[in-house]
Amino acid sequence: MTAFRHFYGFDPGEADTRLRKIVSRPDPSRPAVHQVHNAIAMPAVAGLHDKDGRRIEAAAIRTVSPEAPYLRKQKLYKGAPETVSLPDRLRVVEEPVLFGGHLMKHYGHFIIESMSRMWARDLFPDLPILFTSPRKWRDPPAYGTDVLGALGLQQRMIVVDQPTLFREVVCPWTAIEYRWKAYAVADEPHIAVARALHRSGRRIWRRPVYLTRSGLTDTLRKSEAESELEEELSTRNFEIIRPEELTLAEQISIFEQAPLVAATVGSALHTALFSRSPTTLATLNWGRGFEHYLLVDGVKRHNSYYLKSMVRRCDGGGYDIDVPLSLSLLEQAGLTEAPVRVPSR
Repeated sequence: MTAFRHFYGFDPGEADTRLRKIVSRPDPSRPAVHQVHNAIAMPAVAGLHDKDGRRIEAAAIRTVSPEAPYLRKQKLYKGAPETVSLPDRLRVVEEPVLFGGHLMKHYGHFIIESMSRMWARDLFPDLPILFTSPRKWRDPPAYGTDVLGALGLQQRMIVVDQPTLFREVVCPWTAIEYRWKAYAVADEPHIAVARALHRSGRRIWRRPVYLTRSGLTDTLRKSEAESELEEELSTRNFEIIRPEELTLAEQISIFEQAPLVAATVGSALHTALFSRSPTTLATLNWGRGFEHYLLVDGVKRHNSYYLKSMVRRCDGGGYDIDVPLSLSLLEQAGLTEAPVRVPSR
């Protein structure tokens, strides 16, 4: 078990089992770059397809290496059709393009998956960059605009509004494979964004921060106990922050300045990829589903604590936080101060 990952609340051997499900250390080599011919991009359809409508695996929304476990390959395309229906007539682009991936309007997936091919943007500086996107990307989220602007990609972007055949597509492999493996270059575009935006995140963070979900409207992603946890952490010198109320630059500044960032497992912690130096993280979780966080740890060498203090609801309707257990595990890990109670009058 690597020294920069720490597990509390797990059964004996359970953490080792989780680590065996990933390639623990990043691959220092550069991901492959594929040449794809006669690839078709469809409006509001993820990835590229061949002339028979079959999914081109190198240009799929997610990828895994051939040596990845069968379970990863099985879940890779879950819910995605293997083929799409193509029209009789296609617009044709003869000039080569660089494939940039699929723009996702979900913060965590955007940070991990939509940015996973952006490491190759400067290898082919003269090529326009083809992205696929959902229809709702016509009104891009602020973080998407910030990332693409910081990397100077908006002027190079192609997003199709009609079925289009591209004669030649340069297709870089993803730098983070689906819950399995990361390449060392994975954080390069995130670091570039952080450098470009650093003057915008003017706030200074000196106290530990807890990133709460209590302000979200999606009830499946919330726990009724979170307000209790917020109150307890506030007495332990934590600053309680709703990340969705901050700009991307402000969120990045938290991970670069705060002595500790704690949160339940979720998208907000993916901002750790932007940090330009290792930080200390505490991830409350239910013991599963945090492979991407482990991969980010490997790339960034964060000092990460995984605290198993949550339980998935039996009906699949979200999760619950065990507040006393969360506080106990934070104390065991040496991550909290003694609570400071304001005496009642």
